[in-house]
Amino acid sequence: MKILRRFCLRAGISFLGLLLAVVPSLARADYSWNFPRPVTPIARDTLEIHNHFMIVITVLFLVVFGIMVYSMLKHRKSVGHQPARFTGPTGTVQWLWALVPFAILLFIDYVLMGIPAYHAVLDMEDTRTKADMVLKVTGMQWKWQYEYPESGIKYLSTTSTPRDQITNKEAKGEHYLLEVDNPVVLPVGKKVRVLLTSTDVIHTWWVPQFGVKRDAIPGFLRETWLKIEEPGIYRGQCAELCGKDHGFMPVVVHAVPENEYLAWVDQKKTQIAAAAAGSDKTWSKDELLAAGKDIYEKQCAACHQPEGQGLAPVFPALAGSKIVTGPLLSAEGKLLKDSHGSRAEWQGGHCHAGIQEHPLRRRNRSRHYLRAQQLWQQEGRSDPAGADQVPTLTPRNQEITMSTAPSIDHGTSHGHHAEPYQGSVMRWLTTTNHKDIGTMYMTFALIMFFVGGAMILAVRAELFQPGLQLMQPEFFNQLIGVHALIMIFAALMPAATGFANWQIPLMIGAPDMALPRINNWGFWLLPPAALLLTLPFILAIFGIGDGAVNTGWTLYAPLSVQGGMGVDFAIFSIHILGVSSILGSINIIVTIFNLRAPGMTMMKLPLFAWGWLITAFLLIATIPVLAGAVTMLLTDRHFGTQFFNAAGGGDPILFQHLFWFFGHPEVYILLLPIWGLIPHVVSTFSRKPIYGYKAQVYSFIAIGVLSVIVWAHHFFTAGLPVPALLYFMYSTMFISLPLAVLFFCWVATMWRGAMSFETPMLFAQGFIVLFGMAGLTGLVLADVAADAQYHHSYFVVAHFHYALFAGGIMGVMTGVYYWLPKWTGHMFSETLGKWHFWLTVVSFNLTFMPQFFLGLAGMPRRIPDYALQFVEFNAISTVGAFILGFSQLIFAYNVWKCVKGGTKATDKVWEGTEGLEWNLSSPPPHHSWEVQPVIK
Repeated sequence: MKILRRFCLRAGISFLGLLLAVVPSLARADYSWNFPRPVTPIARDTLEIHNHFMIVITVLFLVVFGIMVYSMLKHRKSVGHQPARFTGPTGTVQWLWALVPFAILLFIDYVLMGIPAYHAVLDMEDTRTKADMVLKVTGMQWKWQYEYPESGIKYLSTTSTPRDQITNKEAKGEHYLLEVDNPVVLPVGKKVRVLLTSTDVIHTWWVPQFGVKRDAIPGFLRETWLKIEEPGIYRGQCAELCGKDHGFMPVVVHAVPENEYLAWVDQKKTQIAAAAAGSDKTWSKDELLAAGKDIYEKQCAACHQPEGQGLAPVFPALAGSKIVTGPLLSAEGKLLKDSHGSRAEWQGGHCHAGIQEHPLRRRNRSRHYLRAQQLWQQEGRSDPAGADQVPTLTPRNQEITMSTAPSIDHGTSHGHHAEPYQGSVMRWLTTTNHKDIGTMYMTFALIMFFVGGAMILAVRAELFQPGLQLMQPEFFNQLIGVHALIMIFAALMPAATGFANWQIPLMIGAPDMALPRINNWGFWLLPPAALLLTLPFILAIFGIGDGAVNTGWTLYAPLSVQGGMGVDFAIFSIHILGVSSILGSINIIVTIFNLRAPGMTMMKLPLFAWGWLITAFLLIATIPVLAGAVTMLLTDRHFGTQFFNAAGGGDPILFQHLFWFFGHPEVYILLLPIWGLIPHVVSTFSRKPIYGYKAQVYSFIAIGVLSVIVWAHHFFTAGLPVPALLYFMYSTMFISLPLAVLFFCWVATMWRGAMSFETPMLFAQGFIVLFGMAGLTGLVLADVAADAQYHHSYFVVAHFHYALFAGGIMGVMTGVYYWLPKWTGHMFSETLGKWHFWLTVVSFNLTFMPQFFLGLAGMPRRIPDYALQFVEFNAISTVGAFILGFSQLIFAYNVWKCVKGGTKATDKVWEGTEGLEWNLSSPPPHHSWEVQPVIK
């Protein structure tokens, strides 16, 4: 109860501070806690499925974590509860109980939710049934083109929000960022077949109240349909990252009765005819100035500054260029080719298509530009000495035996460990000792964690309120992409590898990693890779290049094909990081298979080692696919290949298939080592053996296998065939079944234990609860019908941060607090550890819980600016993010203080520990197992 009181007090203080920060803006509150009111059959079905799913996962959450909380209160050591004991790592009864959550999730996934989802998918993809009309939508950087084939109407739709509002020079209008100059007009009650394509990069057309979201892909036609049931004005946005002005591509649809629609068609035809007649008009100076300003603000301002500066390399500067200074006419009197009109729009990504619609532009464009348009229309689709006697033991409940290990002279050469233990620069550069390398991995991960965290705090500062306060969109995109790459490849993965280097030899009785020199090389590849990721920021300061990669961490083509030199830096960095990962994976596999202590069979292997073994195989299977994808991207950029260029016969969606074949297993690559760690921590502080050892091992294996066959749920909106949609939906749902078994085993390990709540146990509990929310929201994302609303929205941002921060980063912190006293020989400050935990949990939820509601309300991810309806939740999220970020300084200080000294740790450190590593001294001797223990 004391812990609960502390939690309530700290949560209350944090909440009051938050209210003080956001109260001034509450007068404009326009909250949306769920999907907007549906106005089409598709949106109505989607909302129904979403609501049912939310009820189910809420009930699951309350039941599972209610049991967990009950056990935490009733089965505490402090109230004298004695832990239950059982014989053997598993048994028939445990197997039967472990199958209970498996069966429950099976019923929910495939019966309760799978059947309605199946029918909804079939209905959503029914574009072949005769439609009443057709609307063709073409995405461009950064505007939409709409065409009504039956009526011959074709026009551009561009945001009408003045740039002075975006840059905070003017007060923002009621529909800030959500108004356009030419809205779509559609009749109510008519089935409209919507055809989508793009002229440059991938865009996503989304109106939340329609329940319709579909990618517009260059060179291909994708289709969907809608039938608006109520008149009104409906607003949406482009939901895919499509460049610097991705956040300024609104969609506005006016739904009107049929008679008003027909009147609008006649009026629009008249306007088009009048505009065409204007090509022979005599223009006054004032009219020309007004028309030119209108063209510039709508078509040019995103790329070209009034003084003639551009956005290299895709959008070159006009000032001083041949376009301005060169001759206009050839010797024959013909217009010369210019860089703006010399390529088909979908090839070069330079989209000035809208300018041609104005009579002035249409009158003066070059013949080459006309030819490019025709082509597109044709194809457009300190180490103490070791003890003299080292006790060795088997995993829990196995017979204990003793092995005599000689004391070690640390100044003596031992083969590949010839370096002295005393510190020196060359020692750290050349060391092959697994503990030294593990320490370097962990230190590197901590540094990069703060680097990536600083980047995202800058992003959240920009998003504290609408408008551009601190940075331009292109720099915002760079921070978003590099933050993700650093956190995944340079923080989480190195941290997990650091655990593997430190702990696997200790836990399996191995003297070191099997391939020590490869181990050293694997680490020293990381610093240059991190430098490559961040160097473009520094180069841009000196006028070299245009900054870091700005395409998001997914590097989607064709946007990445047209990107600047930052993309090349990211590609080479990924290659180096991949080589490091493969070297580490080979080392771990060889070590586990060949250097286990005598008698340690695979089914006596610690669960942490099992988690890393599956991870290593996944890395070896998927990293080469990612390497191939980014190499193909590199050759498309510089060597004239056409892998992802539709104009050359390539397919932009191919890159997404290749990327996510790695990208989805990467989630489990980051989490499997943590899932292997958590049972050890829970068992230790519950003073009870691990429940369902074999069930967890087989769940690890099942998750590893399933993770490589579910990748395409990451691009459900790309227009995949119905059989593919259904396959990836059901296979993604299936992966939740072994994960449910893991959760059950973790909670069952605590049940009837004798729990105490030291810092590692607190972080383990926080991990289970918060990662449980990630797992449950992942169930919803697996549903194709509902995913059309979640995809590319802040709902997804919240989900994967509950997975990768609560599940990954907090899992790493659990392991650090658990093993740090063993590594250093000193105890950390429990007071600081508990403050760190509570601040992290409270601020994490303040940061990311509002983002679920932002996503449901229709806010796309990766936008630097947003509509006024999203103000309050963004303010809360930013306040939480800064508390979360600065609270991690407590963690760094606590670790540093522990390394420097403190209360001496015992060899076992924690009361309930079991395993080989706890029978070594704290800290372990420099050479751990000179004589391997024997497992009985």
